[in-house]
Amino acid sequence: PLARAVQRCVVTQVPPPITALRDHVMFPHSFDEDGPALAYCAKFFENSGCVYGACRVLRGVLRVGELITVDGVEVQIDALYAMMGSDLLSIDEAPRGSIIALGPALSSAFAEIGRAHVW
Repeated sequence: PLARAVQRCVVTQVPPPITALRDHVMFPHSFDEDGPALAYCAKFFENSGCVYGACRVLRGVLRVGELITVDGVEVQIDALYAMMGSDLLSIDEAPRGSIIALGPALSSAFAEIGRAHVW
């Protein structure tokens, strides 16, 4: 009963991600849905001795092999994983709205520029 009530509340009260982003403090002027791919990396975690970045794709599509810019440093996406509970499922691309893990090489690039903290 409580779980159902919480689920109903979330579904009816929490706005869809794109709607929420339009009013988000990170985008004081506006949020362009059709701009270049954008992902928010919320945290880093260790799995089987490798460090991964847990992210949500906010717009566009991220693809394995693409070059992206992280704080002015250009890095290549070496691997993408769909986060399925505690499992990581290898994928080739991640569209807007996906909850993903970035591969170890890309996470290392974050660490080198001082942004990573493994939890």
